[in-house]
Amino acid sequence: MPVADRPWFASVWQAADQVSALEACAGVCTLIGARNPDVRDCSPRADESVETTELWATLCRNRRAASTMVIRKILEIGPLRTGVSRAIDSLWVLNDPTLYSGLVLKSS
Repeated sequence: MPVADRPWFASVWQAADQVSALEACAGVCTLIGARNPDVRDCSPRADESVETTELWATLCRNRRAASTMVIRKILEIGPLRTGVSRAIDSLWVLNDPTLYSGLVLKSS
């Protein structure tokens, strides 16, 4: 089932304002990060196998697609202060599993 159709992503679609949409997105990212804390271990840096490299590339594409969906939702609600591509890039970077690991898992 695509992420956009999952029940826990509904809060993004139901957001009435841009802040609520971003907060909902943060909740989704936290949920995913907490459920998959070792996903960073499949990065190409951790393993040279073709399967691991392909899995990491798929995860990166999926994060990009989710970031694009959230930014499009935000644009439906109102304008952005930055360009669309920059907003998508920013959200994509902030949802990096390595960043989640460093900020949430390693800092405690």
